[in-house]
Amino acid sequence: MENIKDLIPFVQAVKSGSFTAAAAHLDVSTTAVSKSIARLERRLDTRLFNRTTRRLHLTAEGQTFFEYVDAALAHVEHGVHLMRDMREGPVGKLRISTGTYFGRFFLLPLVPDFFAAFPKVDLEISMNDAMPDLVGEGFDVGIHLGKPKESRYVSRHLYRLPLVLVASPSYLARKGEPATPADLAGHDCIVAVGPSGANTVWSFRPAGPRGAKGTRHQHPHEPKGRLVVSKLLDTVVDAALMDLGVTVAFVESVLPHLESGRLRVLLPDFQMDYDGSETEIFLQYPHREYLSLKVRVFVDFMIERFRDYERIDYSPATLKARYG
Repeated sequence: MENIKDLIPFVQAVKSGSFTAAAAHLDVSTTAVSKSIARLERRLDTRLFNRTTRRLHLTAEGQTFFEYVDAALAHVEHGVHLMRDMREGPVGKLRISTGTYFGRFFLLPLVPDFFAAFPKVDLEISMNDAMPDLVGEGFDVGIHLGKPKESRYVSRHLYRLPLVLVASPSYLARKGEPATPADLAGHDCIVAVGPSGANTVWSFRPAGPRGAKGTRHQHPHEPKGRLVVSKLLDTVVDAALMDLGVTVAFVESVLPHLESGRLRVLLPDFQMDYDGSETEIFLQYPHREYLSLKVRVFVDFMIERFRDYERIDYSPATLKARYG
């Protein structure tokens, strides 16, 4: 072909779903993408897309052509990255999509150490609780709450967020402190609704030795209250600090408030259960025959750091003993 550069806008348009999105990804005008694909269709004497006002649809010929071209360009890109990695080590910009809570409390605090270990790798972090199309939106890595449903990506379990039941001293002075999960029926519960939108159930089990396994009796409680929070789940901590009630929170978001005495741990003899997957953090990256070195070192760095997190004892009993 006279100009293989026209293949790149074509492949990106397929992956992005529109000329406009492809243009944004390639940092060119929509007109430039349209003209490039029109030239390609003339050279091939074949229509590649059926265009509608809302979305592009590949023709049968376009689909066949895309499969060959995408594979060929991927091999070229992998070869370029391989040569650069062999010459320079991990280098370049790494684009990461992550949830707001994880980004604030986990990822950003790790950035200085990552930069020190890999001085030629830059990070671009997008904090959004909706899991994006990694390939279509040009992300190298996604880190999000909940078990992934997308099979196109490699998924690695990273961390299980520990939970704790808390309330402010002022609220407890007014309403009393619950001694059992059943006592929560008489309390104002601040409820967080996770990404799935499923009905929230707080599940408790009597605490046993750390790491012990078994089927100790569950104490489910369906929380009732006047305040429900969605999307920014750690907002329940702000509500608890305003004396609005009892809430379940991710431990890392309440540690400063436990230390200052503005919040207190409740039901220390019970462990919050991890029902469902909305306390699980997964790391994802696209399936690729060749994984760039910058992605590989970032994944290894995160996996190793979160092995350290898993060793920390954040059980309610330990938190209660430490902070009162």
